[in-house]
Amino acid sequence: MKTIKITCLILFSTLLFYSCGSDEEIEERVRPVKVMEVTNVYDYQLKDFTAVTQETQESQISFRVSGPLIKLLVDEGQKVRKGQLLAEIDPRDFEINLMARTAKYEQTKATKERFEVLYEKDAVSKNELDIRVANFLEAKSKYEDAKNALSDTKLRAQFSGFIDKKFVENFDQVSAGQVIVTMIDVSVIEVKFYIPENIAVQFRKFSSAKARFEVYPGVEFNTSLKEIGKKAESEGFPVTLYLDHKNIKDGDYIVGPGMSCIVNLVLKEEPLQEEANVVYIPFHSIFSAGNEELPSVWIVDKNSMTVSKKNITVGEMVLQDYVQVLSGLNSGDVIVTAGVSQLQEAQKIKFIKDRL
Repeated sequence: MKTIKITCLILFSTLLFYSCGSDEEIEERVRPVKVMEVTNVYDYQLKDFTAVTQETQESQISFRVSGPLIKLLVDEGQKVRKGQLLAEIDPRDFEINLMARTAKYEQTKATKERFEVLYEKDAVSKNELDIRVANFLEAKSKYEDAKNALSDTKLRAQFSGFIDKKFVENFDQVSAGQVIVTMIDVSVIEVKFYIPENIAVQFRKFSSAKARFEVYPGVEFNTSLKEIGKKAESEGFPVTLYLDHKNIKDGDYIVGPGMSCIVNLVLKEEPLQEEANVVYIPFHSIFSAGNEELPSVWIVDKNSMTVSKKNITVGEMVLQDYVQVLSGLNSGDVIVTAGVSQLQEAQKIKFIKDRL
């Protein structure tokens, strides 16, 4: 079913290919194109990727209420535990407000309870009771708000970690929602790096990734996959790993956010013969020429900077925009990925952004 879908899409691309042509002789000129180098995933078994560590969580800590800051109890770089007091707003106005709300709450509660007894004795109407119940519920809500507001004058750490930055000083007037400090959680360190598109579509073939740090020569850290981005960025597809400290038994290796490292991908197994030459290319690089049924791509000769048509056999479509190529392409081939419809056999080309 997937192959039928791909065939239909290629036929549509063919119509576009020829609708852009003309009966007139095509003027010989150098066409700008985007290209990519075809790479089989197994070529990357021993390839290193530059990565950088990052904290698992970063949080901006702020008050829910406004007022003058009377205590700022932490400094940048300080380690704090979950629940630890970080800062405090002057609570006096909030205490006075809570006292008033408490008195009103207790008064309306007593009145409600008295009218409930009278209602049971048919001494008051249901409407009169409902009025006292509504007054009580309103007073209770305001009492709860005042109690919460007083509690919110104390700012506590939401998790164990380190204070990254401070944005206020003692005795500053602070507003609700204003950032007081930022905290980072380094209990688990992440490793982030980027991989090419044709490796991203085959990432399931990798069993693990090892991380190495220049400051710890000869030491390899195990990792586990957190996520691989579904959308490419300018550097490629982002991959985030969890760094495993526990697999290192000898020595105390400190790894923090912002450290550079090298990630080496490890394949699950040696490729089967039929998998050895399978590659993945962008769908929009494929076309069909004339009445031919086989899909084709433009192969670039980097010496002459010209293109030639090459028939290929396609398989499944993956990641929405990529097609599995079962035969016709080899690792190291350079193909055109943008500007396909503007080309003809032996057309001279130039690379956009000089990618190769």
